[in-house]
Amino acid sequence: MGDIEFAQKLVKEMDKKTLQAALRLASKNGFVVQGFTKNLHLAPISRIVAAMEKRKKGMGVHQSSIFLCAVAELDGDSQPVRQARKWTGSTRGQLELIMDMERGGNQILLQTEKVEPVEQREEKEENQEESKAGKESQDEEAVEQREAMAQAEEKRVPDSMPEEKAEALEQGKIKKLQAKLQELKIGADNLNREKEQLKKDRGRLERNYIKAQADLEGLREQCKSLEAERNEYRQQKEEMQKELERYQQLFERLPKVLCFSKKQLNSGMFPLNRIEQHREWEPELAETVDWKEYREIWVTECDFSYPEVCLIRKAARGKLVVARNLSALITKVGGIHDGYAR
Repeated sequence: MGDIEFAQKLVKEMDKKTLQAALRLASKNGFVVQGFTKNLHLAPISRIVAAMEKRKKGMGVHQSSIFLCAVAELDGDSQPVRQARKWTGSTRGQLELIMDMERGGNQILLQTEKVEPVEQREEKEENQEESKAGKESQDEEAVEQREAMAQAEEKRVPDSMPEEKAEALEQGKIKKLQAKLQELKIGADNLNREKEQLKKDRGRLERNYIKAQADLEGLREQCKSLEAERNEYRQQKEEMQKELERYQQLFERLPKVLCFSKKQLNSGMFPLNRIEQHREWEPELAETVDWKEYREIWVTECDFSYPEVCLIRKAARGKLVVARNLSALITKVGGIHDGYAR
């Protein structure tokens, strides 16, 4: 016997109140009856019994399993609820219920507690007198069932049953139990494989997590190092800016000189002077240049004609320094030539 057959037997023996409570709870977990999706409480017993065999897509279980779990979760301690809890609780509980039901003539009521079927309850609501008679009949049937159970406990096989038939019946029971045990064993093996796979996945995830933590710590150390380097560069930049400002102030205090030379000068030749250069002489320079702004006027004679030198001398008004060429000028005023100071 599996979940389907047990659930079909159980639903037929439940009272209306317990059944409705179980259906409400089961519907939340996906239990449906075709044609009664929105009004499950109006579904007849036959349709509910048939719905037990339907398999839920995506869940891999029959609706009978959903229904049994819902009954087991109900409050109270009625006979159907206890039996559902025992069935869903363990494999041993299922085997005990199967053996008890087989000894009791395949009846779901195994103890002295009497549960009124749903169909008789509905007849009671329709006709009080017929319900009372049905209840008395049910009491008689329950007494007969208890007597049959007592006899079955005393002697599993009636005296009138042939030995071969009894042995065949026992063998059939054993085969059913073996099939059930095999099914449960396969399920346990599958669960063990899933458990091992989960352990492997967990180990892999833990290793990845440790590696990610180490990488994160490394990135944090790199960030700290880069932050320190940035602060160091910033400090160096500030120092260089201060040094540049100091040199700028020194440069502004250097004497300003105007040099007439066709060869290009550079600041390294005369580091102690601020040099402005004219590589050509033009007559209008005599009027446009502010000669008073310069401390000295330098001229390389080889680059200009004699009349041009005379014009420059006149405009310089006593500030003129004349040299034959650039090399002689560097020597005369104290510049740097070919890496050596003159």
